[in-house]
Amino acid sequence: MFKNYSDVINIYNTYNDYMKQLLFFLMLLVFTSEIKAQSLYFLPLTGNNWDTMSTATLGWCAEKVNILLQYLESKNTKSFIVLKDGKNSN
Repeated sequence: MFKNYSDVINIYNTYNDYMKQLLFFLMLLVFTSEIKAQSLYFLPLTGNNWDTMSTATLGWCAEKVNILLQYLESKNTKSFIVLKDGKNSN
């Protein structure tokens, strides 16, 4: 199968280089997903204070938001929440 010992070494080195590249790619993938996860917002474990964003900051049409609020009130809605990127829109 192998002509000499150097053939085995060459195959081993090729395999070793491939595994190093694969490991590097996997580590890069994990690292970039960790960076993305750090920018997400999660509700606090204690207390009732959530980060909020105004509808103007989101670029939402204030008139349509008011229509939605009127509709919810007409249906006797007790609660309603809009989350954008995990943050409450007030």
